[in-house]
Amino acid sequence: MFSKTKFYILLLQMLILLASSLSNASDINFQKYSIPNLGEISIPLNMELQGGRYKELNNEVLEIINARADLGLSPDSRYVFQQKGLHSFDKNGFNTYARIIIHTTLGNYSEYASLKDPYALTAFERNQLSQQLRTQTTQSLAKINIKIIRWYGINPVKINDQNALEVSYLRQLGNNPYVAVRAYYFENNDREHLVTVSYRLSDEKVWKPLFIKSLKSLKIISR
Repeated sequence: MFSKTKFYILLLQMLILLASSLSNASDINFQKYSIPNLGEISIPLNMELQGGRYKELNNEVLEIINARADLGLSPDSRYVFQQKGLHSFDKNGFNTYARIIIHTTLGNYSEYASLKDPYALTAFERNQLSQQLRTQTTQSLAKINIKIIRWYGINPVKINDQNALEVSYLRQLGNNPYVAVRAYYFENNDREHLVTVSYRLSDEKVWKPLFIKSLKSLKIISR
């Protein structure tokens, strides 16, 4: 039989494991980065700004992806933060997956709404826009062997008192683990900022609270 002693030992081990995972996330410090054409954001120290040979390889892949899927993402206007260890090709750096990607599209004066203007959408408009984005995203990602597992839709939100449109979904590259994605679109007069956070779903307890803190630190210079 499963004795009470074994039960309490198992329960204690589970509580220790939970406390450890929570404390590891809360104990991580952050570094503030100034992002050209945007403002600033704080990033957890268990992440690094993509650079070096790893960035060169990713840019080459991005060019291929853009040619196939026409995502319109230029390597020159992207700032990518990734889990630490990839620069040095440390094998431990590949044990998880986490990204904070910032991309700014420059336009003309008054081409976009103000940061202060909320996304005022009726239920019908929200549904129509969600379906449109779902179709576009599904078709584009399918060209690079990524499928949408679950579409959570769109929601007008406020990030650090700045209005944004949140698009969220669950995706999978080939047979790899699921990745949770949340993309935030900020209209800012003569430019639009896209801040995308993503992480392996199985590591959500580690990355989600850290990314919430990063988003709360986001300060966009109003135009």
